[in-house]
Amino acid sequence: MEQYDLSWLLNPVDPHVFLAKYFDTCPLHIAHSDPHYLYAILREAQVEQLLQDAQHSPFIRVSIKHPDGPVPEEEYSHWTQAENVRVRGGIKLKALEYALFEKAATAVIDHAHRSFPSLEGVHSLLVALFQCTVTSRVSVRAPHAANFQPAFEVFDQFILQTTGGQHVRLYNPIVKSPLNHHAKNIVNANELDLVLDTQLNAGDVLYIPRGFIFEMLSVDTLSCHASFNVYNTTWAKIICDSVHTLGNRIDLLREGFYAANLRQQNKHALLQRIKAAIIDSLCEQSMALPEISQKPPGPFVKAQVTKALQTSQ
Repeated sequence: MEQYDLSWLLNPVDPHVFLAKYFDTCPLHIAHSDPHYLYAILREAQVEQLLQDAQHSPFIRVSIKHPDGPVPEEEYSHWTQAENVRVRGGIKLKALEYALFEKAATAVIDHAHRSFPSLEGVHSLLVALFQCTVTSRVSVRAPHAANFQPAFEVFDQFILQTTGGQHVRLYNPIVKSPLNHHAKNIVNANELDLVLDTQLNAGDVLYIPRGFIFEMLSVDTLSCHASFNVYNTTWAKIICDSVHTLGNRIDLLREGFYAANLRQQNKHALLQRIKAAIIDSLCEQSMALPEISQKPPGPFVKAQVTKALQTSQ
């Protein structure tokens, strides 16, 4: 397995500059001006071979997407019936090619780093760097493929354009750093604020922070890109997990919310006890998480937790 580092991926942008200025903040398009820059990552011949192999393997997850709606798997996959159980087999390659070139659909290979060993190096790099869940996919679009409506994701995206190109438009978020439930928000294309309008060519890398609205527009050439989706651990997740854990340990958090009023208890003193318990629990949780340093929480963690709690009051 090839080993990669952030300097190679982001060249010529310094990784420290990227983490300080761009990560989780604003998009970055790196035009390498070398169509072969990402050849070690993925080549068109590798994708063609995998699709050939997928005819005989149910473990290679290939799906077809179209702006008009999901394409039923029955149209491009083999299925067998075993008593009351339907079992998915390999893909129908001719049907997939028809969907791509005649119906202008997009083929997507999920968990791509499992199917392409060449992608495992980048996947391992991002997991080690951000210490969170990272998924991967490869998307193949025929020339003049149908374009999807503007959308946004709840994860950061690193898009590596390996073959051909596509036109990209990025717009400011309607929700800053969205969480999972924000994914249902409807994007109004008439109210978007354009921040980047560029051509993504073979060899280029595009970083899209979560929440930024994007359009990936097809051009007159075949396009293939690998995308790595980074699900960063948020303070909201840490706080929710910590409060849930704390609720199992402390009777106070399992009491009725209005019980203090009914008993005419000192509400301020009660809130101080709850706040102190939550802060201590968050510090314990932060040490238990593998993505956070195992050093004592120190003033930074405690200050951030206290600030979050004070803001919510």
